[in-house]
Amino acid sequence: MALEAPIDVLRRALPSLPPRLRDAARFVARHDFDAATRSMRDLAAAAGTNPATFSRLARALGYAGWEQLRDALIEAKRPGPGGPFSGRVSAMSGGGLTRGSLATTDIPAEALAADAASLARLDPAPIVAAAQALHG
Repeated sequence: MALEAPIDVLRRALPSLPPRLRDAARFVARHDFDAATRSMRDLAAAAGTNPATFSRLARALGYAGWEQLRDALIEAKRPGPGGPFSGRVSAMSGGGLTRGSLATTDIPAEALAADAASLARLDPAPIVAAAQALHG
């Protein structure tokens, strides 16, 4: 069972929070990257509030404290088991790295075929003239 994302928890709780916590929650929702990467003191200064407000916000959302909420924000930003390019290549298997219908051993063959197709479209006359000039 997947846990609810901390930003979703925050947004769901927003209407029931006291005004100061609501302002801090909106700031975290708008600046979730900063909330995950900056210190609580820096975050509070940027939000125009004091650091204790973020600790109270975390407790109001059901976390033990700011560090636990911050950890949840960081974890929510972490990519899943596969990174952005993992759909293209997986672990070694047999003749090469494979994923889907393309094996990395096919890449050189495909590159050669593409080069051959490009060369077939070239007019050889200027190339022959240039080669003869260079040879002379």
